[in-house]
Amino acid sequence: MAVAKLGRTLAHYQWGGPGAISKLFGWGEPEEPEAEWWLGVHPLRPSTIAADGKPLAGWLQRHGGVGELPYLFKVLAPAMPLSLQVHPSAEEATKGFDREVRGRMDLDDPLRLYKDPSAKPELVVALEGGFSALAGVRPVDEVVAVLTELDSDDTGPIGALRQRLASG
Repeated sequence: MAVAKLGRTLAHYQWGGPGAISKLFGWGEPEEPEAEWWLGVHPLRPSTIAADGKPLAGWLQRHGGVGELPYLFKVLAPAMPLSLQVHPSAEEATKGFDREVRGRMDLDDPLRLYKDPSAKPELVVALEGGFSALAGVRPVDEVVAVLTELDSDDTGPIGALRQRLASG
C-alpha cells in the first residue's frame, strides 16, 4: 500500500480561527484566520502531495487507478457562527450541476449554487466544547404558518416573504 503525506490546502475565511488548524496539527502559529483544510480532489481546492506539490488526483491515479474520491473530507475551525447551509440530495446535485454547466457558469461564479454533482452528507466531530448545530428544514407550509402567526400584515418584509413562499 502506497502512502503519501498531503499538503496544506487551507482556506483563510474571516470566520476561521487565527492559526486554529495549524495549532491542531502542530504546524506553527500563523496570524491569518484558518477556516478549512480540504482533503480530497474537489476542483475548487484539491489536495496536493506534500513532497512535490503535485495534485492528489494524479497520485491516486498512479497508485490505485482512480483519480476521484467518493467524499471530500474537511477540517473546519469556526471561530464564529457559520451561515445557513442547505445541501442537495444526490439527484438534486446532479441536475443542478448539469444545468449550471449547460448554462456555462464558471465554477467560481458567486451566483453558482452547484460547485460539483455530489450530495453533501456531513458528520461533525467537535474537538472543543461550545459547538452547536441545527439540522433539518421545515416544510414550506409549516414555514408559511409560522410566518402568518408572526405577522399578519402583508405589507411588511415577513408578509412579502410569506407571499413568496406560498406562491412556490
